[in-house]
Amino acid sequence: MGGGYQKPPWKFSGRALYQLHLVKTSEAKKFIPSSLKMVECFGYTLGGLYLARYEDSPVGKFDEAVVLAGLIWNPPTSCAWASRVYVSDVVARDHGIKSVGLPSALATFHESPRALSAKCKPRKRCWWKGDDEQADSEGSGEILLSVSNGRKQSPVCKMAVPRSTMAGPGFTMRLPSFSGKTDLIPELLRYSLEMKARIRLSAPIKISSTQESNDDPMDRDQAVCRLLAKRPLVTIAFDHLHMLVDAPEEVGPSQTPPARGSKYSPA
Repeated sequence: MGGGYQKPPWKFSGRALYQLHLVKTSEAKKFIPSSLKMVECFGYTLGGLYLARYEDSPVGKFDEAVVLAGLIWNPPTSCAWASRVYVSDVVARDHGIKSVGLPSALATFHESPRALSAKCKPRKRCWWKGDDEQADSEGSGEILLSVSNGRKQSPVCKMAVPRSTMAGPGFTMRLPSFSGKTDLIPELLRYSLEMKARIRLSAPIKISSTQESNDDPMDRDQAVCRLLAKRPLVTIAFDHLHMLVDAPEEVGPSQTPPARGSKYSPA
């Protein structure tokens, strides 16, 4: 068990799936602050889903799902904007909200096995299960993602995850990320993360809405997940993932893009 988020960089290890989706700009705008400039083409922007199962982190084992509504531009970089972050650990949730400016929510990731079809090869482990877990005859698992509100569990969406396959070649990359623009942290923040993993193309995560509730705040959660209901462009698996995350820094006023409809002139 980890000792909590102390001095950065914060270390994570485990595995993750990252898939990219084309999202209609008109839909993405509902979940991205209007003061941020969106990267778009022919009425679409680039969103996606990041699904991770960490075996070790500052708080030990936990699961995470990040819904990315679209791509934003803040010179000289652009990156996907996290419109909702679901984590299975309360300390990770609080750290995301208070320290990183993320719209984090406490959630449960409940796995229900899905039987193999006749075309699937037997003895293939569900990606959600680690190498140290017992292999079985399940071809893939279905994860029910639910928001935790005290003792109440409010279903958000279902995610059918692919089977596990052989890991790909090693790869290292450093990615910039933006956050903030929340009630608690109104400033735009920027942080970077370094990822080392063995990467490969993967079968997609199939996302479906539960459509079981119309009460707030579920409307927003279900709407965010519905952005990703269509077939993704590509899904990438990060096996044997090791990640270092730096502390966020405030983006200066001269780098903050103007709000839509405002007149902007450099200082």
